[in-house]
Amino acid sequence: AALGGLLGLVLAHWANRWLVQELTEDARPLVTLEMSLQVFAFALLASTLSGLAFGLAPAWLASRRDLNSALKQGARGGGSDRSQHRLGQGLIVTQVALALMLLAGAGLVVSGLRDFGARDPGWRIEGLSAGYLSLPEGKYPEGEAQRTFITRLRETLEALPGVERAAVANALPITGFRSHTGLTVEGSSEAGPARLRSLSSVSPGYFATLGIPISEGREFSEADSADRPDVIIVNESLARAYWPNGSALGKRIGAPGAWQEIVGVVGDVRAATDPGEPESRFQSYRPLAQDTHKGIAIAVRGMVSADTLRRAVADLDPDLPLSEAGPVKATVDRFLDQTAVAGWLLAAFAGLGLFLAALGTYGVIAGFVSQRTNEIGLRMALGAQIRDVLWLVLGKGLRLTAVGLGIGVAGSIGLARALVSIAPGLRVNGPAVLFAVCALLLLVAFIACWLPARRASRVDPMEALRSE
Repeated sequence: AALGGLLGLVLAHWANRWLVQELTEDARPLVTLEMSLQVFAFALLASTLSGLAFGLAPAWLASRRDLNSALKQGARGGGSDRSQHRLGQGLIVTQVALALMLLAGAGLVVSGLRDFGARDPGWRIEGLSAGYLSLPEGKYPEGEAQRTFITRLRETLEALPGVERAAVANALPITGFRSHTGLTVEGSSEAGPARLRSLSSVSPGYFATLGIPISEGREFSEADSADRPDVIIVNESLARAYWPNGSALGKRIGAPGAWQEIVGVVGDVRAATDPGEPESRFQSYRPLAQDTHKGIAIAVRGMVSADTLRRAVADLDPDLPLSEAGPVKATVDRFLDQTAVAGWLLAAFAGLGLFLAALGTYGVIAGFVSQRTNEIGLRMALGAQIRDVLWLVLGKGLRLTAVGLGIGVAGSIGLARALVSIAPGLRVNGPAVLFAVCALLLLVAFIACWLPARRASRVDPMEALRSE
């Protein structure tokens, strides 16, 4: 066990270097994984204790056996004690169940993340650049000062060479939606925390810049200023939920005394790098002029570098640094690359679990065959066919595998539900993944049982009779 632990530490060191290399950006590691003395001691202690625990259990069971019974069984080539049989059978069932849960969990996560990255987020990522800045409260108090700066910023960005469109918002649908509020519809009884909506504040040109389609109505314009009636744009999911047979235009949401008239309906969008964002969330947008924020994001459509964006902001205010400036696609691709690395790690651990389950099944069934070699020979001497011997061994192993699969399927269903609750944005095809994993485990278990069964079918009956 200690030697195995040392070998595991060597492999972990190599895996560590690969993982840090894969999670490196601009020559700067995104994670730091150190093989410290504490990690070394813990791994060595855990492997040693595991060896002791699983080595003492059979020794303790063997010490409890009746010697006379053991001698009689040994003379006849019989099996071991029933408690040892039960221990071996329990190990097969446990290993198969855990391997199934590990494989199913890895399959659900990997397939869900691949589907998440391939799905249309509802807005155009290619050709879009972004950046973030924060307006100091002392220099840009809420109100006219913020509105004036935001207007100048958007005009400056639109005037840059290579820029097709530009917009400003309090947040972009890259990492998620920041602000949420209750949904109250004028004339509807549904309200309160049971119905939530995301609320984003955006400038004119926002939807055209991000490539979000307008299904009905119009986009915000310069006329939607702070001194004009409050207006709002909602997404298609919200419009369909409350006005399935009519138009949402002209309807009002908000609160009594502060109603906002719906002037447009746009497509649903999702965060491109956050599977935790549920896709069915109601979404709404207010004019940035009517709801200013200190923290703002810029979105630029066209061929423009991050340095050009930083210089444009610095020309307006040298004290305002533009952070995280660059192509949005690079940010999304980086997220997908990191999730791919996580997927490979999950797949590796799942493969290791499958290997251990196969090894354990083979070991227990091989032990069963070894203990009953003489009995199998006698059966064949008395007329048992090879297929009878094969079924005797295969049936035992596959029955135990089936029990483990049943327990593992129940655990995997709970795992899938937990995954959906943690990351609602992931679409997990649970039945297909479970079917594939069960088929794989059955195949591996069949091979692990077939090898000892084939050896049992080759027992020489005459040798067994001479032993008796």
